Amino acid sequence: MKEKEIHKIIDKLVSNRELETAERLLENYLEVNPYDVDGWNRLIILETLSPLEDYGRASEYLYSALSYHKDNKLFFVLLVFFTDWYLGGLDEALVKKAMEIIQRIWKHHQCYLTFLPVIFEVKI
Repeated sequence: MKEKEIHKIIDKLVSNRELETAERLLENYLEVNPYDVDGWNRLIILETLSPLEDYGRASEYLYSALSYHKDNKLFFVLLVFFTDWYLGGLDEALVKKAMEIIQRIWKHHQCYLTFLPVIFEVKI
């Protein structure tokens, strides 16, 4: 995170299991600093910790994060994973977006992406 003091406060809140307070602080921070990837990472992962374990809300945060970081592949992969495993399956829009990403970068990363069709259970 850009502001080290907030980073320390968040770490302390999480270690003390004050997750809701940490969540509110991160939300407020990201309203002012929406381009901070680390801030989004922390908020999304925080939402998956027990006792919160709210993958629906984590997915909402991922959609918000992707509106500022459109090419962040980690955010997209997490969104697909959470949606498929915890929220009942992929919708058509996510599969279409995944296929667009695969087609766009296939020629540059063929050896790394051979596993993606298996994950999405589609043919390229």
